[in-house]
Amino acid sequence: MIIFYLIAVVNIVLSAVSQALLKKSALKTYEKPVQEYLNPLVIGGYALLGITLLLGLVCYNRIGYLGTVVLEPGAYILVLLIGRAVFGEALTARKAAGMALIVGGILVFHLTG
Repeated sequence: MIIFYLIAVVNIVLSAVSQALLKKSALKTYEKPVQEYLNPLVIGGYALLGITLLLGLVCYNRIGYLGTVVLEPGAYILVLLIGRAVFGEALTARKAAGMALIVGGILVFHLTG
């Protein structure tokens, strides 16, 4: 059973990385509109999203819906941290409060469930 929790964590990381790839592509300018969609960053980002879809289905079957869904918000936190590290985005008070609410919700779910 622990292997499926590890797969769920890998799934969260892949999801956050795919979002970073798509954002990196969106920040670039391209000569032709078709290049906005047919470039390695976009193709890689969407490929990772496809993989996360399949991994998510595997996890839902083995861990169950509630076990998997409580881990998914971890992707929001990881996206925030990647945005800070890679893109130099500011960590505002609102973002920190949102991150605290996400972690608090996960803790409440685990402590009461």
